Amino acid sequence: MPLENGPDGRVVNHLFRFSVGKGLSADVTSLDVSAGALADGHYAEPETIKVAVNR
Repeated sequence: MPLENGPDGRVVNHLFRFSVGKGLSADVTSLDVSAGALADGHYAEPETIKVAVNR
């Protein structure tokens, strides 16, 4: 999901990498990941996306 342009006109992107333990059940094929933001007195509601678990 692209983010809107920041105040200086640049698009702000952040890359995250998650790891799961080896003991995670094989039944788990995806995870819901949520993130929100708070900066300069502005609050962004959290967005949730489903990400695939790659083994």
